[in-house]
Amino acid sequence: MTSTPTATAERTSPTTPLGESARAARLLLFGQASSKVMRLLTDLLLGRVLGPAGFGIVAASMSFTHILAEVGLVGTHRAVLRFASVDESEGRSQAAATLTRRALAVALLFGVSLFAAVMLVRRPLTIKMFGEATSPWILPLFALAIPAIGGFTVLQFRARAGRRFVEDTLVGNVARAGIPFFVTTAMFLVGWRLWGAAAGFVGGMIGTLGLAFVLRRRAERRAPGDREGARVAPVGMRRFLTVAVPLALASASVLLLSELDKVMLAIFRPETEVGIYNAGFRLSRQAIILLPVLNAAISPWVAPLLANGQRDDLQRVYRQTTRWSLAAGWSTALLFALFAQDFLGLFGDAYRVGATVLVMLSLGQFVNASVGNAGVILQFSGHERMELSNGLFVTIANVVLNLVLIPRFGAEGAAVATLLSLSFVAVRRLLQVRTVLGILPYDRKTLFVLGGGLLGATVSLGLRLAVGAAGGGALAGVIVVTFGMVAGWTILLMIVGVTEEEAALLRVPKRWVKRGH
Repeated sequence: MTSTPTATAERTSPTTPLGESARAARLLLFGQASSKVMRLLTDLLLGRVLGPAGFGIVAASMSFTHILAEVGLVGTHRAVLRFASVDESEGRSQAAATLTRRALAVALLFGVSLFAAVMLVRRPLTIKMFGEATSPWILPLFALAIPAIGGFTVLQFRARAGRRFVEDTLVGNVARAGIPFFVTTAMFLVGWRLWGAAAGFVGGMIGTLGLAFVLRRRAERRAPGDREGARVAPVGMRRFLTVAVPLALASASVLLLSELDKVMLAIFRPETEVGIYNAGFRLSRQAIILLPVLNAAISPWVAPLLANGQRDDLQRVYRQTTRWSLAAGWSTALLFALFAQDFLGLFGDAYRVGATVLVMLSLGQFVNASVGNAGVILQFSGHERMELSNGLFVTIANVVLNLVLIPRFGAEGAAVATLLSLSFVAVRRLLQVRTVLGILPYDRKTLFVLGGGLLGATVSLGLRLAVGAAGGGALAGVIVVTFGMVAGWTILLMIVGVTEEEAALLRVPKRWVKRGH
């Protein structure tokens, strides 16, 4: 059947979910890119100043803190996004505001309780993780950040529910990464080292919470009242927690998958090995630079689209965003696989021995990126219990694999455990979305993504060989291979064209747009 002009206009209108998601993704991409740069600079600073052993202590302490902070949230942030996005779309802003205050109180209460628990068991906990040579006050100092992380995370997700992506980006990306970098730098300049790193982290989290409160108050003053006839009581706490707790277990499992390996590595292996592993882990996370952006951009749309019976729109968004996520993951994984020594050399020569770790972790993150927003779609389409089962499955698998592989193979064993766990849960989510919603993220256009990455890798390899022959070091190598990947993608996009949404996101010339692409 031939599409009518009206139908065509609806599909390409900037008011469609994909059009709005593209604009939101552009803003969030700026925030995510800024966050990635600041966090990478912080990691490079920590790695070079503290060395592998000190970097390992900081990495394990941060991971431990983030795990407890996620537990302390008990899913309130994701439940706020789930319910408040529907309230906002139906003009019930007061109900969403009341719900947010209740969720914030719960998160802060649990956060303070977890900090108190760490204080009580600080000495045996420190000995178990780092031995007796490390001060038993280092973990409590990091744990001071738990309530702050819980508080600003709830406020960030509330902003996302209202599609206030500027506020979302400022809190969750720019401030969360930027403030710790500047505070840590200041601490190092006055001569503090390990304690300075801890103070930088805690000060950054508290500063981010303060900014989140300021932005939230401004948003409340500017928010319109409820639409006529839309005033209702907020969802009851029993219903709220019924949704929040499964989401808490699911999201906690995702965090455990990315953080538990460093904690377990610290228990079984020397801190130096943790530091080397963390360098590879931090780099490998660049493979999913677009995934959090795309998750944030489409998460407010999932429940409303399904509630209105717009499953075709949801599939279209899912396919498009998965191509973007896959493009970033595939390209980055290729660069890390081919040029691992160069990228690890940014941290210092002592970290180059982690090349195998970086390659395996990058492959795992590529698999994660290749299924796109499957986890978000399950969480916000009423299948949070299915996502809970995924979380429990992958957490148990990851713990078992780490227990088996880390004592014998160390950092490489932890990398294999992460690779297998990420692959298990990615395939599982992909099949579940196909089963319960009947949608898949792949089509013939996926082949262009794979071709773009290979073309970019070929250009990068040629440039790196030329720079190597001229005596270029690690920094020069990283610059030229990154340029080569971008150049390869630019050439491909000029040839095959882009969609209107991609043109809006990437800010490419209109002549690159091809109808029916």
